[in-house]
Amino acid sequence: MSATLTAGAANGGVTPYAQVKICRAEERRFADRKGFAMTGDRNKPSSRKLGRAGVMVAAIVLAVIVLVFAGRNIWHAEQLEQEQRTGVKERSGLN
Repeated sequence: MSATLTAGAANGGVTPYAQVKICRAEERRFADRKGFAMTGDRNKPSSRKLGRAGVMVAAIVLAVIVLVFAGRNIWHAEQLEQEQRTGVKERSGLN
């Protein structure tokens, strides 16, 4: 007797592949009774949460842009003040 016949006989003649199909069918029936969706919809965030996440990402990006802009302006003001005080340009750029 081969291993497949023994395994099939022990399970009432049902192959492992058929057992998986039966198990999934039972899960779907249970999910239908309980109101769950088996397609993974319960793992997806709601549209309200997606909206909040989008607003948060936009706010963070905007905050970074504002901080970089303000920091550069403050640095430039200090640089200009130092150049006026000493009379020496620290950088001349490409000119």
